[in-house]
Amino acid sequence: MRKCFKGVLLAVVFLTVMSGAAVAASKPRDVTVTDNGVKQNYITRAETVGEFLKESGVTIGENDAVTPSLNEEIIENYVTDIKIVRGVDIELIIDGKSEKRNIPGLISVGAFIAGLEKQTDKNYKYDGDLTEIVKNDRKITLTGFTQSKIVKKEEIPFSTTFNADDSLERGKIVVEKEGEPGLKEVVAMVTKWSSGATETSVLKESSIKAPVNRVIRQGVKDAPSPVLTVKDSEMQYVKRYIMNASAYTAGYESTGKNPGDPGYGVTASGMLVKKGVVAVDPAVIPLGTKLYVEGYGYAVAADTGGSIKGEKIDLYYENLSDAIKFGRRQIEVYVLTEQ
Repeated sequence: MRKCFKGVLLAVVFLTVMSGAAVAASKPRDVTVTDNGVKQNYITRAETVGEFLKESGVTIGENDAVTPSLNEEIIENYVTDIKIVRGVDIELIIDGKSEKRNIPGLISVGAFIAGLEKQTDKNYKYDGDLTEIVKNDRKITLTGFTQSKIVKKEEIPFSTTFNADDSLERGKIVVEKEGEPGLKEVVAMVTKWSSGATETSVLKESSIKAPVNRVIRQGVKDAPSPVLTVKDSEMQYVKRYIMNASAYTAGYESTGKNPGDPGYGVTASGMLVKKGVVAVDPAVIPLGTKLYVEGYGYAVAADTGGSIKGEKIDLYYENLSDAIKFGRRQIEVYVLTEQ
């Protein structure tokens, strides 16, 4: 009889304890929910965040973030703050193809693209601010590309060094040493865009072999002027012309002026006409140039004429008969060096 009473007593104690625990578990708890910035207070008897959200009818999407976690305990006599950051809907355009997506909220464009690249094992270019936080109904346009490194060898062109040599006549050169190209290793990044376009950018260059420069000696010595020999007399000249020659006098027949008229017998240079004065085109032979004219002798370019253009020359004669006798002919004209 004692044993029976003892068993009944133990059962009563056990039930009492369990009943107390059940009463304790059902005590109300304070919860604050901030859902995408909107705050609301709740009282619940749920023991975990997940139970509370289910009890409250709060739906959590795949890309919605909840803190604390769903299995986190809701503590008595303490306000549990639950924050929900909802995913955002975006339009993702990759290489012109558009699709709608829901992605985690409060994520930057750069972080989203980095995750997308990891997911697809591809690279994407974005022309915008990568630090910008993605907002609802955002449009993100990307261009796909692939990259690969290449290593190639290229020639390094050699330069040419010119050294003045006063033992060589001007215009002459002597190759003292031939040049040799060098060699370098180039590491480059090749970017291939989805459009098919390709870009190559050099990352690094390393010299394997330095180029050997070509060395040339260049003559700077003036060559002696050619020599014209007239009656055992030598004259140096710098240029020789074959010119169309004519003859003129100071008279009316050649100049339209008579003795006593203003400017009669005065040349374009201001010199008075005399034997040895010739008219030229100053664009070919400057006025004041000393000449030797075949069959005429020493002369000076001191006059011009309306019809004397190009490689033409007009020789002055004192007498009209001598001018007429000379007529027109081709003659050699030598530009003499200054003595």
